[in-house]
Amino acid sequence: MKVKNLIIPACLSASMLMAGACTPVQPALNQTDGTVASNQTTAQVQTADPNAPKRFVRFQVEPPTAEFSLKQTAQANFIKLTAVKGNQTIFDSNADAQGFIQVVNPNATFSLGANIPDGNNWVVTVGFYSNKTSAPILELKNAFHVPLTGTVTVNMQTFLTGAIVEELNKLGSAFLNNALDLNAYQSFVNGLTGAVVNSGTLSFPRLTALNPPTPQALATRDLAIAINLGSIANVTNGVGAGLDPANYQKTPYPIARYSTVGGSYGIDQNISIDAFSGKAYFSEVQDGDGAAERLYAITTATTADGSTGFKKYTEEFAALNTKQIIVPNIVLGRSNPTGGATKESLFYLEQELTPGDPVVPKKGHIRAKDRSNGQEIWTYTFPFSVDNYGSADSIKAPLLTWRDPGTGCACRAEDQVFVYVSAGNSTGIYGIKQERPGGVGTAGTTNGTKMWEYILPQTDIMGGGAVARDGSKLYFVTNHSSAGKLIVINRTDGTLVQSVNLGNGSRSGPAIGTDGTVYVIVYDASPGDGVSASQLKAFNPDGTAKWTVALPNIAFLNSPVVDRQNGKDVIYLISSDSSSTIKSSHLYAYIDEGTSASAKWTPANIQLNTTASNTVFADLLIGAEPDGSRIIYTGLKNSKLYAVRDTGTKPQIEWENSAGGNLWNGLTLRNGTLYASTVDGGDRQFIMVQGMKVSTPNMPATAPWPKRNGTLSNSGNSYTADVEATNFRAGTVN
Repeated sequence: MKVKNLIIPACLSASMLMAGACTPVQPALNQTDGTVASNQTTAQVQTADPNAPKRFVRFQVEPPTAEFSLKQTAQANFIKLTAVKGNQTIFDSNADAQGFIQVVNPNATFSLGANIPDGNNWVVTVGFYSNKTSAPILELKNAFHVPLTGTVTVNMQTFLTGAIVEELNKLGSAFLNNALDLNAYQSFVNGLTGAVVNSGTLSFPRLTALNPPTPQALATRDLAIAINLGSIANVTNGVGAGLDPANYQKTPYPIARYSTVGGSYGIDQNISIDAFSGKAYFSEVQDGDGAAERLYAITTATTADGSTGFKKYTEEFAALNTKQIIVPNIVLGRSNPTGGATKESLFYLEQELTPGDPVVPKKGHIRAKDRSNGQEIWTYTFPFSVDNYGSADSIKAPLLTWRDPGTGCACRAEDQVFVYVSAGNSTGIYGIKQERPGGVGTAGTTNGTKMWEYILPQTDIMGGGAVARDGSKLYFVTNHSSAGKLIVINRTDGTLVQSVNLGNGSRSGPAIGTDGTVYVIVYDASPGDGVSASQLKAFNPDGTAKWTVALPNIAFLNSPVVDRQNGKDVIYLISSDSSSTIKSSHLYAYIDEGTSASAKWTPANIQLNTTASNTVFADLLIGAEPDGSRIIYTGLKNSKLYAVRDTGTKPQIEWENSAGGNLWNGLTLRNGTLYASTVDGGDRQFIMVQGMKVSTPNMPATAPWPKRNGTLSNSGNSYTADVEATNFRAGTVN
């Protein structure tokens, strides 16, 4: 039995769209099996030919009803119809040169028409606008073939069908080489959304938990990718009904969050993630220099938080009281207390301070703790007062690890720890491991032991460090304005391999490429001189120069990240300038061509905001969608997360979203959840780790350095060489 057409009351408004206020009435729905009573067929379709005779196609446009409306805030004064197939775009026959038609009565069903060539898989979009320069208040879509029988209905219910076909076109899907069975696609959409008519009113009961509770809340690109890749093998009503709409909700949307204990100033660490369990580890910054801090561990499990209405992450163990954790990352790895079995561990550098003005540095410790309960495994105490806290930005210095495979048996493996330490006028890099008097394969004590030390001729390691792909060398970048250096050290004995004068200072940590190339950003920021001589430099694994690219003379305070695309490394970097003329936060991409580099995009960069002094607080991170498309994430001081799509030839902002507080340090990504940490926004409410669902399940498997510190565990190893990352991608635990 077919449902009769409904009378359409007034509805068009921005608030109705956002609140899911608008509901479709056509095409007519069969209430017994959910299939569409289609007014077009596929039997007559032919291959599209722009030179073929054009046929007049009539579109019946049905504005949505007002069942969910709150109030009308924007009146639709113009309508724009666009029919698109490939690079062909056709407007309504009576539209102006821009495609607009003035609205006579937007509150009822009306007809539009256009002369369209024969062809398959056209998509029609009808947008409603308050003026010709505004964003659309609402868009309706459908897909159709030419020639066809009857008219093409365009309403809320057909929106998802048209949007999926539109995305398949953007993906270059081979499915579009033939005429799609649009009846099947609409039936699939009805099953997914639960479209049903009751008492003459169409609703989407399977979407009630979404915001808005309409098909516009679904991620049409994700659905198109799943169809194109075969993850959704058949488009039928039953298949659609078997999918959970929440899994295809338009991203980003919040999953859960975890707020720290009161009194905290913020989370001052890159979040470290266990690749297999998803458990996250981080620490906080306390008000007052020298105040005690806490170390946190949370799981992926969530519970309801009745006080806020949000879900919250559960704790792996209760927050641990610590001294100042002074490097920007806790590192996850493995210890070997017995000498014959590895134990999942975490490592960090802790500094004791006597509160005051100024604070007085005391002891410093490397601590290794059991990841499951926070209990101490071993500790190394430096025989001098550690002053990383007071040494300029040396508190950003890295802690690195490398997995010593042991001898004769993988069961004897353990992580060695490498760290920069400042002790007043003396600074050095130290190699530390668990004390093991009986040698490899025997039980260790609760103490650490120094393997070697390298005393630096200058202080302040500003941006970070990295481990060579083969583990043979360590790389550190020092600042010192015009005298920055790339320090290359032999990992096994701490001897100097190479000390390279960078020509200028740097606050960028090194990033490691697929072939071991080391990428560093340098610039001159001498007091009173502004910023000049900004460059991206590439070095061979032994520290010899490879190439240099001149950058705009603005500050680059964040480390680059590196992807692998089409057989070449792609380096992404972001500026963070406070100039009132240049503004801040431009994202760049360069391709390593071997002996030189070239800009990937035209234009060469994208500006993420227009506010001076809006510096970058969260480092870059590369995510990969299921079809391989790249999304670059970052966060700014304006408390906004940005997702930028790399289309191959240019960047485009995919979305921007508030993380709930001032973003800080690195982002991380695992199994479709993007984690962001925040610092105080002024009222102690926004100290949290927030997990958000995004369209990229994980970082690209081929990216050698997709985030700061390389890996989810923040080990400073290459993502494509790290044993944990390799096992994670293979789905095995080792």
